[in-house]
Amino acid sequence: MSAASDEIKGLLALRDSLNSSIDAFIDLSNEERAPGPKVNQARQKISSAARKLATEVANPQQEATALAFAPWLNAVIRTALELNIFNLLGTSTTASELAEKTGADEALIGMDKTLH
Repeated sequence: MSAASDEIKGLLALRDSLNSSIDAFIDLSNEERAPGPKVNQARQKISSAARKLATEVANPQQEATALAFAPWLNAVIRTALELNIFNLLGTSTTASELAEKTGADEALIGMDKTLH
């Protein structure tokens, strides 16, 4: 058996795992979809299957880049949590509005624009 066919079989298995996880989530009743352990477990299975598939198809450069930026991403998320930004993003919001609501420096909040 060739390496290419092994790779395809692996990808198909990962696809099936992801689809199965999504189907299990879809099959939850409305009560089971309410915030709680059942829906959290279903979401975790989807997330895990998606991560495995993404890891399998990523090239070494993508993996290295993801590893290099992981600490920065963690810092950004932690800062956003401390500033309560996720709860303030219910609608389209400018960096200026977020700075006013959080008391943070607008230059730091708007920094994402300069990175692209």
